[in-house]
Amino acid sequence: MRKNRLLSLTLLVSMLLSASFAYAADATPYISLNAFGWGTCSDVNGTPYNLDGGQRADNPKSIVLTASGGDDYQAIINAIKANDIIYLDGSKGDFIVSKQMDIRGVSNKSIIGINGARLCTKWYVTPELKQQLIDANLDRYSTSSGTGGTLSNGASVNEQRELKTRQLIIDITGDDSEAYRNSGFFAINTSNENIIFRNLIFQGPGSVDVGGNDLISNNGATHVWIDHCEFIDGLDGNLDSGKREGSEQFVTYSWNIFRYTERSYSHPYSNGVGWSKGYLQYITYAYNIWGNGCEYRLPVADWVYIHILNNYYNCPGNSQAIGINDNSHALIEGNYVVEGVRNACVFGNYSDIFYLNRNNYGFQNYGEATNTDQNLEVPYQYPCIDVMQVPEVLTGKYGAGATIGDLLQPEKEAMKAKDSDYSKRMVLSQGEAWSAMKSWDYVSGLVTKSILKCTTQYPEDDWTQTAYAWCQTYADAALNSDGSFRNFKKGNIDNIASGKVFFELYDRELSKGTSQGDANAAKYKAAADYLYHYLRYEYSRIQKEDGQGGFYHKDVYPNQMWLDGLYMGAAFYAEYLHHFAADDMEGWSDVANQFITIHRHTYDKDMQLNYHGWSAEPKDPNSFWAKTGGEYMGCSSEFWGRGMGWYFAALTDVLELMPATHEDYQALKEILSQVAAGLKLWQDPASGVWYQLLQYDDSYKGTCGNRNYLEASASCMFAYSYLKALRLGLIDESYRETAEAAYKGALETFITVNNDGSININQSCRSAGLGPSNNRQRDGSASYYLCGSDVTVVSNEGKAIGPFIMASLEWE
Repeated sequence: MRKNRLLSLTLLVSMLLSASFAYAADATPYISLNAFGWGTCSDVNGTPYNLDGGQRADNPKSIVLTASGGDDYQAIINAIKANDIIYLDGSKGDFIVSKQMDIRGVSNKSIIGINGARLCTKWYVTPELKQQLIDANLDRYSTSSGTGGTLSNGASVNEQRELKTRQLIIDITGDDSEAYRNSGFFAINTSNENIIFRNLIFQGPGSVDVGGNDLISNNGATHVWIDHCEFIDGLDGNLDSGKREGSEQFVTYSWNIFRYTERSYSHPYSNGVGWSKGYLQYITYAYNIWGNGCEYRLPVADWVYIHILNNYYNCPGNSQAIGINDNSHALIEGNYVVEGVRNACVFGNYSDIFYLNRNNYGFQNYGEATNTDQNLEVPYQYPCIDVMQVPEVLTGKYGAGATIGDLLQPEKEAMKAKDSDYSKRMVLSQGEAWSAMKSWDYVSGLVTKSILKCTTQYPEDDWTQTAYAWCQTYADAALNSDGSFRNFKKGNIDNIASGKVFFELYDRELSKGTSQGDANAAKYKAAADYLYHYLRYEYSRIQKEDGQGGFYHKDVYPNQMWLDGLYMGAAFYAEYLHHFAADDMEGWSDVANQFITIHRHTYDKDMQLNYHGWSAEPKDPNSFWAKTGGEYMGCSSEFWGRGMGWYFAALTDVLELMPATHEDYQALKEILSQVAAGLKLWQDPASGVWYQLLQYDDSYKGTCGNRNYLEASASCMFAYSYLKALRLGLIDESYRETAEAAYKGALETFITVNNDGSININQSCRSAGLGPSNNRQRDGSASYYLCGSDVTVVSNEGKAIGPFIMASLEWE
């Protein structure tokens, strides 16, 4: 029984127009939103394989990379090793790659281009080099003959023309290493499985025949899908599939274009598959275009089960298109060959070729193959376009960029809607994993608090009770039944911050009016009481006159206050007072003193920003990062985004709760005004968000070469703080545009969508700090915040998830 179906152009266009442009079970395969073909099979019988490139993992990690302006080789390699989904964002320019990226050993990966992502080889053919090769009659490298010799770099070469070509390039470029011979982009092999490349442009060195690599070399990787990509000017060829020793190989190539800028040289091979006796591959080539300059191997197959479906051959003047050779089984159907394409399908003189040509246009067979198999089929379902409609259907829908555009754009457009409830989507996407972390730390506590806020704002939703249970489980894991802590670590203000969850839990449990609810409320109040008394009466404070009463950031950082600490300590302190001691004016003065002290020392009136940290003892060994003189003595040297984010959020949260009649209320409100005004000045006008280092843009590089970047956690904290301060009337309406640009920019810049509709948040700084004395790399320099071992850029970091949920709740 035939498993394909023939669709009319009318139906096809209807399907295209109705496509949702998101992964879905019923998405039309004409835009190939789901993998199909041999790549999705586990065996020759078509047993399904989940070819998802890691996108359906329980908690897929993703990252968005932009070009550095230099060599992006290592950054891409690192991103692939550390993440499941790698988005290469072309908005900052082309990615330059110095050599082929061997990603062996990794599986379950998706490398996806957005915003016109293009990868370019560092070495490329200059017009001068091309002309000298022509003048030397060295345009037949691949068909060279004669005696070889030894190059000036000592390399031995077997053939004369290769010897002359390589030596001429050495003489012209002065590069004895012959770096161009390692050109190309990705090499995958037998250790790779479940790999996807989509929506990427691969720009090779030039259409010359000087040896080198294919743009992608698949040397045995299985369950690979390469879709909607553009391959241009590969040296050895554009795409190769080699053997997979010891097991079968299943691959799909769809909706790609293969081309060369000109046919000046004889080696614009495009695609080869197979080559190895005894190792069978199962390959689908569907809805691809072979365009200008493609000469040969479009594709050519040895020892392969190959399905060549609805491809468009628009490369007149070539020498050969399809080649079917030894021990191959080829189903060739619905392919359109334009006039002038030569040798559309050539069969080798082998008795073990089995093929079926059907419904092709412009085909003439050449060769001795006689084993036509009318029953030849594939075990998967697929649509077959009427061959006469192939040019019209494929044109404008193949390749990268405008064809499917930014894969995320429809989802991003939906996110811009004010009623899109992205707080809930983030809770349901990432919340459980973080609240399930039983360690008592400020990051898990931050996410848990944001989940609680979301359940309060949407109490009627079906998921609310489940999410609330996550939060209770998190809190209860830290406590005994009487509210005492099981293992509380003192001397660290970060360990106070998670206690904010107790206030919401206390209120919710008490409101139940049940004996169990009352018991739970008493437990949570006892835990909050403990943290409050420890912070107010026992926690280490600065005794120096100039910083009297300021909380240490940690005991290992004596006499230091960091902006982070205001959110961890003072904001908890204020929430406790609001709940249980609202009339304690001395307590409110203590809270206010934390802000007044750090602001007095860290606020730079010229930059209108606050330095990350301040030490009352700048000569202490643990404060080696502090300035030892000048107006800002004791301060660190840079303005770190997330430090300011913690500070801005803490000010907003405290002013919401503090009695407006308190003598320090106006002082804190003035500090908030200064912070809001300063950050507005440093907002990136193009994106609406902020950089990791606030005073620089992405032209600034650390000593390791890492560029400054738009950072998610700080940007979400700022969006939250602006939106909340506006709602509370703490800042005036002139900040409305800033706040809205910040939230919309966060959606556009940092949020990506998974197959199932769940979302990720990307481009977060993992961590950052100052010292202590035994960690000299944390010196507060700009290079540290970009290059330090603990400041790596990550996805789905709790310090971004929590603020994003809270900013979304304010927006909604």
